Parts: sequence; structure tokens; C-alpha cells
Amino acid sequence: VPRPHGQLSKPGAGGYSLREVLKWEQPLYHAVQVNVQKICQESCDLSKPYHEQPQDIHILIKTIAQRNFPLLKRYQDAWPAADLATIFLKNMSSERRRK
Repeated sequence: VPRPHGQLSKPGAGGYSLREVLKWEQPLYHAVQVNVQKICQESCDLSKPYHEQPQDIHILIKTIAQRNFPLLKRYQDAWPAADLATIFLKNMSSERRRK
């Protein structure tokens, strides 16, 4: 499944809502989300957004998430895992800047 066009979390501006695009049941969405957040907490510099993390960290997040949730292999380059990491790290880095 290819990544949707447009910017993540900007459905009103030509982008998309991850939850709406995936159409996963809430328990599955939450389980994958929590798993990706845990991977990020263990592997990432939480003061930096996803796009500022090293490329090997991007690969690590997607690889572990696919191992834990094989359905992510259906999605080109495991983009839902990358999107969940993007959202989480954006929120974490923004929160840290506010402090």
C-alpha cells in the first residue's frame, strides 16, 4: 500500500489523517502506536523530530515495528510506523522546547 499524498496530520490542507487513511480498528491502531512510541523512547533522541534522527534509526523503527506487527509489511516502506514515529517525536520535541 503506497503512502497517501499530502502532509501527515493536515487533512484540511490537502493532507491526510493517519487514523482515517489506515481504517484500522481502534485496538490495533493503539497497539501499533504504543509499540512505535516505545521503540522511539528506547532508540531516538527525543529532543529531535523524526526527520532529524539518523537514517539508521528510521530503519530500526520500521524493522522492529514490522517484526512486532507483520501487517506493516503490506505498506510500502512501513510508512505507518514512520508516520506514528513522526507524530510522537514531533510532540516530544515540541514539549521539550516548551520547558
